[in-house]
Amino acid sequence: LYRNGVKQTAPVLAAKGDLFKIGVTPFAGLTTTAFLQRHPLNALAQCGVAAPSTATRLFKYSITGAAAATTALPASYLGANLPGLSDWEFTPVYADLVMHARQFGHPDHPWGGPTDLVPIGADGWPVGDFGVYLMSGPGRLGTYKVAFNGQANVSLAASAATTISGKVYDAAKNLTTLDVVRATGADQMVLIFKGTGSGIKNLKVMRPGYAVTNPPLFTTEFVNHISRFKTLRFMDWLRTNNNRLVTTWATRTVPTTTRTLSAAGVPWEHVIALGNQTGKDLWINIPLLADDDHVLQLARLLKTTLTSGAKVYVEYSNEIWNSSFTQYGDNKNLATAEVGANPASPLAFDGNTNADMLGYRRSAKRLKEISDIFRGVYGDAAMMATIRPVFAGQVVQPYIAQMGLEFVETVYGPPSRYFYALAGAPYFNLGARQTVDGLTAADVLTAMGDSVTALPKVNAFEKNIALARWYNLPLLAYEGGADTFGPGSLAAKKAASLDPAMLALCKRYLSTWYAAGGETMMWYTAGATNWDTQY
Repeated sequence: LYRNGVKQTAPVLAAKGDLFKIGVTPFAGLTTTAFLQRHPLNALAQCGVAAPSTATRLFKYSITGAAAATTALPASYLGANLPGLSDWEFTPVYADLVMHARQFGHPDHPWGGPTDLVPIGADGWPVGDFGVYLMSGPGRLGTYKVAFNGQANVSLAASAATTISGKVYDAAKNLTTLDVVRATGADQMVLIFKGTGSGIKNLKVMRPGYAVTNPPLFTTEFVNHISRFKTLRFMDWLRTNNNRLVTTWATRTVPTTTRTLSAAGVPWEHVIALGNQTGKDLWINIPLLADDDHVLQLARLLKTTLTSGAKVYVEYSNEIWNSSFTQYGDNKNLATAEVGANPASPLAFDGNTNADMLGYRRSAKRLKEISDIFRGVYGDAAMMATIRPVFAGQVVQPYIAQMGLEFVETVYGPPSRYFYALAGAPYFNLGARQTVDGLTAADVLTAMGDSVTALPKVNAFEKNIALARWYNLPLLAYEGGADTFGPGSLAAKKAASLDPAMLALCKRYLSTWYAAGGETMMWYTAGATNWDTQY
């Protein structure tokens, strides 16, 4: 028995306006009859207790349970978050290293920091001499083909075991080509361009095996790797966390004016290009501060250029409940500002002006508004079929999502009209030993196995599934998987992660999630990982 979202373990004295819900965990062989009853003077409302002579029985219900039929899980039940993009990431996403690079810097200090930057033209290319920090990770050895329009003296900075050769200038095409060769012992790659006059343009630094003429946007290795997943989540690509740069449509990253990585995230056009190339369903994150026009233009862009027939999962920001990210405070501030400016705001429909409550409600309200905008572009028939708005909460605190869902139901109607699913992030980890030093690989595997065993309780599967079902929504995982994050026993964590026993743990983890009633799991992440650091 739940009273106002809180599970009751003793008789309850009800007050006018209380909301009661009954939750049942079915199992094979379950057969029971229970009652909900009340006593006019004492807190005697209980389930499954014979009614005293002074009690009034409200209703009786019977429940039976049977073993679920064994069925194959749909292929769409396993998706993945795409790995982050940076000069130090191990996954070769773009064929052109420039798209992984730091911002163009001064030729004498090209490190890409705020004080290193050089002037950039309207087309995104430097208007004079510059340097570019292309790679700080190990990367592949071999020959990287370089091409650009214009002329320059090209050299290397802080690039061990790396050489430049074969430089040629074609005056008819105003095209310079050269090779950068990385040998054993190479680590970072930094190129310096001097004597450029008013600047060079169309710089390409292609990974080994890719030509400078008509190269693909994404590497074959990356595309092949993600082929195993049905759905791709772009949260890290879009720099969703702590993003205060993207507000209007004009503030988005545009591929024709931004050449290196941007703190505003990748261009939407690249998200769509990957969807069209792979045919995968897309899970996108709308920036917290994106206005209505931004959402409208994005919906139109997707409708007109996403030709693969993919489904699009639409999430508002990421983990708005998480106080480690700026979107948590920004959302709460926007909510309180809205009510302050308009006391009749739907957020305060019942007079509640608690800042946390207003924040929970605003995250649901904004996703509802985003859903309405997409409906206006795609039409009713596409909603929940092609366009799938996802309302994300915190699995260990289901009440956060509950507050948003109850708000939507009260003010606007059934949440299932606006939302396709409820989602959380049920990771498994080392529990209390997450950052402990001195563990062995066997210790790590044992701790993570215990975490899988405790997964349904720790992550409140029963409450989350019940909440989702109450509102006719499936429960998805926007993130999930093995979590070894943090300092402590790094060598043991690495050995455990690469041990065949980890595969068995992952399978048991997924089976536990699906058996509880969870649906699509978005693994975090699909990509190469640096096993030697806490990250």
